[in-house]
Amino acid sequence: MKTTITPSINSNNVILGGGVTGLYVAERLSKESSVVVLEKREKIGGMCSTFKHKDCFFDLGPHKFYTQLFGINEEFLRIVGEGNYNKVKKKNSVFLKGKRFQFPVKITELVFGLNPFLSLKFLTSFGLNLVNNLVRKRKIKNYEDYFIKGFGPVGYKLLFYGFAKKVWGNPKDLSPELAKKRSPVSSVFDLVKKMIFERNNPNVNAEYFFYPKKGFGAICDNLSNTIKNNGSTILTNSNLNSINHSNNHIDSVRYSVIDKNYDLSVNNLISTIRLPELITLLNPKPNPEVISAAKNLKFRSLILVYIIVNKPKALEDNWIFFPEKEYIFNRLSEQKSFSSELFPSNKTGIIAEITCDKNSTFFEQSDTKIFDLVIKDLEKANLLHQVDVLEFFTIRVKDIYPVYSLDYEQNLSVVMKYLNTFDNLFSLGRMGLFNYNNCDHCLDMGYKFVRYLKTENKSHSQWVELLSYFNDYRIVD
Repeated sequence: MKTTITPSINSNNVILGGGVTGLYVAERLSKESSVVVLEKREKIGGMCSTFKHKDCFFDLGPHKFYTQLFGINEEFLRIVGEGNYNKVKKKNSVFLKGKRFQFPVKITELVFGLNPFLSLKFLTSFGLNLVNNLVRKRKIKNYEDYFIKGFGPVGYKLLFYGFAKKVWGNPKDLSPELAKKRSPVSSVFDLVKKMIFERNNPNVNAEYFFYPKKGFGAICDNLSNTIKNNGSTILTNSNLNSINHSNNHIDSVRYSVIDKNYDLSVNNLISTIRLPELITLLNPKPNPEVISAAKNLKFRSLILVYIIVNKPKALEDNWIFFPEKEYIFNRLSEQKSFSSELFPSNKTGIIAEITCDKNSTFFEQSDTKIFDLVIKDLEKANLLHQVDVLEFFTIRVKDIYPVYSLDYEQNLSVVMKYLNTFDNLFSLGRMGLFNYNNCDHCLDMGYKFVRYLKTENKSHSQWVELLSYFNDYRIVD
């Protein structure tokens, strides 16, 4: 999509980033005021976008929609449109010791499904750990401590260690806050209690999820269309050069398209871009402490390996987790199980997700070398064989997973405290708040932020309180 350059745009609200959060805020604001969205890519949507490859449609990784947040399911259905979505009965699993186990894991299935020696080792480890916890109070310093306390060393190694190391890095270097956000259970007792008494608790496990029939990107596409129909503007291929401010107020944004620079005056600036990038764009620059804190907010990157398969169906599940180091990917998914309209009847597609650092040699490996590793592991797991593969390709996405390192809260606090000194700058979204959240959280953020922005006589303390609410989001699989 080509960008139409309009240097004389006037806007009450400028939004940086055209992902779900930015577009949803823009859609709501555009009903009553002018909005300009600046997106650096050619296509809007961020990670929540859908693209066509020959006769197949893929998302940038697997996405689903499920929420327990008040009013947000209705917003999703409104955006996608009546009859344009599927309600999918979820089926996912975790692959351990050569077997698939239901996810979230059922403790009875795990104990009786593993070989007797490993099951005994797991139960003994848990029992000894339980006694140890009663004798002395364990101080929870990191991700590893959190799960060892609840599952014992063997249970932790089996269920949590490998996946964390693949996705975020050494668990000893990760904050326990990550464990709390990403897991609905904290111990074996918690797992058993939820299995017996809360089996159908939607806060623990979503039995169904919603998915747009034409791909998850329909959410952002529909929001984009509404924004434009309301008379507001989305400028793609826009590279940000500087965010100019004085007296704790954002005055203007300078951006460029091709080789031309444009200045855009600002009333309210809503940023959904990565916090380190936002800090580097501010002019004048923040003090060294803020710059250093922003640089210390780390991200991990993602390689998506797309495999087109000469079969109507490839997997029994919507997606499968692979926590063991023996497998290069951390998750597999099959989008055709979300919507049959994405693929021809005789074909399907698998996405293998591999997380790594963007500066690693692996991130720069050729597609062929990466695919060779992936197909080898797929064959080892007896899930797919090379003879069934029609073609493959990869997409690399830099800096997509926030890393909750041991010092991330301290660094984030320094950055947010500085940003909150501005009276018209608001940072939102997964990247803008360095926050693990799903699409429903993005919509909830946008909804509550716009309500706040429209409040008369609003105070700074109300905004800080709202940020605290956003920080309490929890992931439900």
